[in-house]
Amino acid sequence: MLVILLIVFLVSSVCAQCSKYSGPSGTIECIQLSRYNSEYQWGTCLTDTYIKAKSGAEHQCIDRTATYCHYQCMLELYDVGSGPVEGCCKCQQGQEYTSTDLTLPSSCYSPSGTDCGWYENCLEKKYKCKGTEDDYALEFATKFCNLYNEHFSSFSSGGQIWVNSVRKCLQVSLVPILRPWCSKSCKEIKQIAFDSHTPCYVRPNRQDLSISFCNLSLKDRASVFWTIKSSLVMKGAVIETLNGVMMTMKECTVQSLDSLLTDVNSLLTDVKAFTIEIFTKIQSLLRRRRRALSDFTDALTLANRIADSIANKLRWSEQGILWFSSVDSNISLPLSNELLMFVHLADKKTYDLNTNYTESADIHLIVREFQNKLEKGELKAILEDYLFQPISAKGCLDAQCNITLFDVNASLDNSSSGLKSYVIVGICTMALFVVLS
Repeated sequence: MLVILLIVFLVSSVCAQCSKYSGPSGTIECIQLSRYNSEYQWGTCLTDTYIKAKSGAEHQCIDRTATYCHYQCMLELYDVGSGPVEGCCKCQQGQEYTSTDLTLPSSCYSPSGTDCGWYENCLEKKYKCKGTEDDYALEFATKFCNLYNEHFSSFSSGGQIWVNSVRKCLQVSLVPILRPWCSKSCKEIKQIAFDSHTPCYVRPNRQDLSISFCNLSLKDRASVFWTIKSSLVMKGAVIETLNGVMMTMKECTVQSLDSLLTDVNSLLTDVKAFTIEIFTKIQSLLRRRRRALSDFTDALTLANRIADSIANKLRWSEQGILWFSSVDSNISLPLSNELLMFVHLADKKTYDLNTNYTESADIHLIVREFQNKLEKGELKAILEDYLFQPISAKGCLDAQCNITLFDVNASLDNSSSGLKSYVIVGICTMALFVVLS
């Protein structure tokens, strides 16, 4: 149901300061609306275009000839069209912001997504996070906005539409925190920004649901994910965001699995990506430790540490392989010392838009080496005070593992370690995310 924005308030001067033809964007008023219990809240003069983009066309100016109108805070921030005014939306009658509080260009409040300078000229101008470990605007957002500009022609026509929609969605999602009454720490901004990535990837334009990550070609999907992963320091919100995107990729691929399996032979001819499912049992090497995994902050951190260990042993980086480990988004570190994780492999040359590699990796060779090392029991590794060892592997082409490529078991020999406690890792390899070049 369409929620109509009020542009005629009890304070008549409001309309005069937000011209329906010229705005300007960013003008702020403390307004009183009867349907919000006649309480006062902030209202911002914004373009009808931004309002539709932010709300998925659920909100718009009541005057259909208007380019600008006021967007009440409760509707913009909380999607609430009536009732009490809460949180940072509250203001007092007569309260106002001076010009020194409103230093951002009006263009900041209705981003197009095509201007990669928006993060520096708008977000960074309000929140001085440059140089901190939580510098999202310049360390991540601007970098990848420009990266997609540089490699725009590498995407299919559908991929290009998606890229433009996502860039706009990511910027629009951050506009509300530019308000002068809104104050966030650099850490909070980074988390808010990363939290917006998965929904923006899946549904960047709620007015056109056909634009979706799941509707991209497999090549486009893989290029998006691996380009982001290869250029980031893997920690905190970055790992969480990539995990969300990878879980989305999994669901998207499941939807199209039947078409993938129509010609198994062709899939095996030129595989450029592969996924390994790992079931892990972990025990501490130190008897005094009763609660295993206490050194690791979350399951994702542990999963990626294990994947890094395997990758280092098998020299995946040297061979032009990208990798990332994901877990179910609902999982946490279990007291039972069991963890289900996935390790995803991909050819750097094919999918990393930011690489200088000139030759593709041989995924078949990589997988065979993994099988061989596992079978010989040579993938043991210690993470701090925990030892893990893969003990079995199964190669599959479907989620249920009805179509298998191989099934191997490791030769376990614990005598050389002198330890009675060790980590057991059971591995089932799946090609759910098989992508052809």
